[in-house]
Amino acid sequence: MRDGRFHKSSIIIVVSLILIGSIIWSMTPGSPVARVGEFLSSILSPLQRLARDVRVGIEDKIKAWHAAQEIESENAELRTRLAELQGELRRLEAKMYLYERLEDAIKIRDELDDYELVHGTVLQRGNTPWFDSLSVSFGHRDGLRTIRELKPIVIDLGMHVVGRLENADYQTSVVMPLTAPGFAMAARINRPNGAVVIVRGNANAEGNGLLLIDSVPENAVLRPGDELVSAGVGQTFPAGLPIGRVSVVESDREPRRAHCEPYTDFDNLENVFVLWPTDPFYITIETTATEGN
Repeated sequence: MRDGRFHKSSIIIVVSLILIGSIIWSMTPGSPVARVGEFLSSILSPLQRLARDVRVGIEDKIKAWHAAQEIESENAELRTRLAELQGELRRLEAKMYLYERLEDAIKIRDELDDYELVHGTVLQRGNTPWFDSLSVSFGHRDGLRTIRELKPIVIDLGMHVVGRLENADYQTSVVMPLTAPGFAMAARINRPNGAVVIVRGNANAEGNGLLLIDSVPENAVLRPGDELVSAGVGQTFPAGLPIGRVSVVESDREPRRAHCEPYTDFDNLENVFVLWPTDPFYITIETTATEGN
């Protein structure tokens, strides 16, 4: 047993001496071991650099991917926030529009104290420059009714004359616009001592939607550009409501007549008001006075 231990120890000592000697020999310049190490190093160094570059490249790509994910997440949040802000902007614009319309309605109400204002929207209209009728969203449920002696005027947000209320059911009403051939009303040239004329819907205006002006007094001064407003004959049509401007005067014919371009934009008409008199018992119908002329 003692001889076996000695033998193993001797082997370990010998191997250790050989290794130490090899290391010392490899450190000696020009030795075969040193040359072999240099050769192997020349081969392995590029591979090590390549492996390092690949590792660094992979790490950079992983970092870039994480950064792109973060940017994409931030972009998604920004897009969501932008959509929210755009929605809020649309809501604010809608509120501003309604506020402006309400402000216009308040101005109308302040100037027409003797009339109750009933608001409605245009539901249906014709496809020609003048319309035989308009369907509007007010009716009996809003306190409106139509009788032969009472056909109230309808105006837009600019207080421009739109037409008159013809008939109503529970939810909707039919409005005859001032461009319809059957429409007629007394109008005044809007200047001091301006003459009173009759404005009619004109079926022969060659598709241009102009109103016909007739019953012009002989001594009346009527020029292109003159403004016409409601004359206020009877209380159904209040005085001073804008109708339109004179576009053409036919001075070379008798009886004298002219044409008027209405202020109301029927193509884009949405909001209208019917002026319901607060005391309809004493109202005289204006159209009765005008239809005979």
